[in-house]
Amino acid sequence: MTAEYIRDWQQPRHAVGREGTGIPAPESALSSWLDAYRAENERRQEMADAAFSATPLGNLINKSLDAQEKQDKTITLAGDARKQARGAVDEAMASLRLLPSYLRDPLIRHLSFLRKKQESDRQKGKKNQQAERYARGTLRKIFERLDRTDHRWLTPGYRALAGRERLDDLLYLPQLNKHQIQTLATMTAAMFSSTFEKLCDGFGATDGELTMDVTLKAYQMLARMALHLHAMPPHYDALTTDKTGGTNRTRSCCRAQSFA
Repeated sequence: MTAEYIRDWQQPRHAVGREGTGIPAPESALSSWLDAYRAENERRQEMADAAFSATPLGNLINKSLDAQEKQDKTITLAGDARKQARGAVDEAMASLRLLPSYLRDPLIRHLSFLRKKQESDRQKGKKNQQAERYARGTLRKIFERLDRTDHRWLTPGYRALAGRERLDDLLYLPQLNKHQIQTLATMTAAMFSSTFEKLCDGFGATDGELTMDVTLKAYQMLARMALHLHAMPPHYDALTTDKTGGTNRTRSCCRAQSFA
């Protein structure tokens, strides 16, 4: 006999459970409690987000996040257009759309002028490659120079600080408008202020009483953070050495306290 199973009862059968009986599984007390707990947490989070959004800082952060989302969308669309570009002019045009407006607009106008002139001459039977030469020559050098400039100020320390403190707009600083820069400055100042308080608490400050030693240690760490952002802290040279002796060290601490 060639059958795989000689008898019907030898065939494998599915396990019998509630799925086959049509009886719904009762909801346990623990499951109900967990659902209620998750719903309550979501409600509290929504209330906290709404309360924070009503504050001036929360409003600035929300506006910054909205602007960042629009910017990311623009970059994504421009990147897709660049991938679909067929010629040097189209590729250069897609790359130009990623630049800030003060760089993008005049270059796009000039490239568009050259392309229209080139197309007009070609329709008349004339050879004209001004747009291609401009895209492959001048614009390529401009893009390379911009990349070198970005690499100089987008150092690993700069990127790490921006990512750790969630100040992503620092990575797109040349592309921000006046309002976005003001918002970013407010958020960066708030970050330094909160970090200073945390450092003072970590160094042993009690009940808001700051000693010169605690202030100096906290200021030195903040100064190193500022250096990663290419900003020179006030009196930094006086606060980075102990060779000057106790008198100058005390004066430097007083300067640091006045700055903080």
